[in-house]
Amino acid sequence: MKKALRIIIILIGAAGLVFSVAGLFMFNVSAGIFLFAAVSCAIIAYGLFFNKLTKAKWLNIAILCVVIVCFGSFSFLYIYGKTNTASYKEDAAVVLGAGLKGSRVSKILANRLDEAVSYYEKNPGAVIVVSGGQGFQEDMPEADAMEAYLAARGVPENKIYEERESSSTYENLEFSKKILDGLFAGPYKTVVITSDFHAFRAELVAKRLGYDAAHIGAKTQWYAAPMNYMREILAIAKTLIIG
Repeated sequence: MKKALRIIIILIGAAGLVFSVAGLFMFNVSAGIFLFAAVSCAIIAYGLFFNKLTKAKWLNIAILCVVIVCFGSFSFLYIYGKTNTASYKEDAAVVLGAGLKGSRVSKILANRLDEAVSYYEKNPGAVIVVSGGQGFQEDMPEADAMEAYLAARGVPENKIYEERESSSTYENLEFSKKILDGLFAGPYKTVVITSDFHAFRAELVAKRLGYDAAHIGAKTQWYAAPMNYMREILAIAKTLIIG
């Protein structure tokens, strides 16, 4: 029984490591890929030394606690992101960038933009701010590609405003707020459109910056979920601890 379990653990870790390597070609290079690879290596090591490590009760308790915390965190982020809080009466929508493959929007970003198109169809009075600067492995600012994507799907160009300088979630929302503050003389309501795994942190940051904000969480493909959810847990911890 122990031998079979040991082999299963090693195979799980090996599969995760192969998937991490594949991620370097499927997605832009990110901390999430390396974090997933590190966890996969740790699983392999646990499997290789399974017989010795199972004798250390404190280690097994610690691992169990980590698994429970991670599962609980993943579940919370998923449910939160899938709970759409938009009223479709907001004055503006802010769509957060999520990487380009050269000049082409990534699948994760396309999902966010599709949600923005759907939102605009239900609330054509809203303006849309597309937010994202130019990062590593990108041929242009994300906002340029996002604007083109929305315009090609029927959103009027005079309804789209570009924020082209940001490089983080905080900057996305900070710089977008400056644009919106210039558009509206008084109070305004905003919906933040991002991925389901990212919705909690994005809304948390938005409210800290003074937004009256709701959120819409776009779906995440299954093959992109493990790396992004894992990275997001660390990012939330950093946001809560450091600010």
